[in-house]
Amino acid sequence: MSRAPTPLKKNDAVFHRKLEADGIVLEAMANGRFRVGIGSLIVECKAADLVLQKHGPTAHTKKPGEARKASTSSAVKSPARSSSVDLHGLTVEEAIATLNGAIDSALRGGSSSLAIIHGHGTGRVKSAVHRYLKTLSVVKSFKLDERNSGSTVAYF
Repeated sequence: MSRAPTPLKKNDAVFHRKLEADGIVLEAMANGRFRVGIGSLIVECKAADLVLQKHGPTAHTKKPGEARKASTSSAVKSPARSSSVDLHGLTVEEAIATLNGAIDSALRGGSSSLAIIHGHGTGRVKSAVHRYLKTLSVVKSFKLDERNSGSTVAYF
């Protein structure tokens, strides 16, 4: 007989399966969802996306290079230096959350632009990125990369 999973609560250290990143539960919401802080991001997700960590925030941390290409752990780590964020393989919700953190990090690092690699695919992520950029007052302008239409450059 299997035990019921341990209910998550505020301040629990968790691993987000889809984003492949460690975080902290900020709020357990009434609808069975959770607000989780992952670096400078706050994401809302289902309990099924989270794994309670028994030994602090490094229980599921992968070695460098093991995280999937599009994860926040590699894509957002230092956008101020690389001035880019790779959103390949993410859902629209994950992509916007990742982009939000990358913009925040780029601005804090003093970058004047950010290359957003969304890929070609179905165009859903690119469309969502463009809609989101239009809502941000810190983004002065943005345009498709002239050399690669799978990438957008945002200017601050």
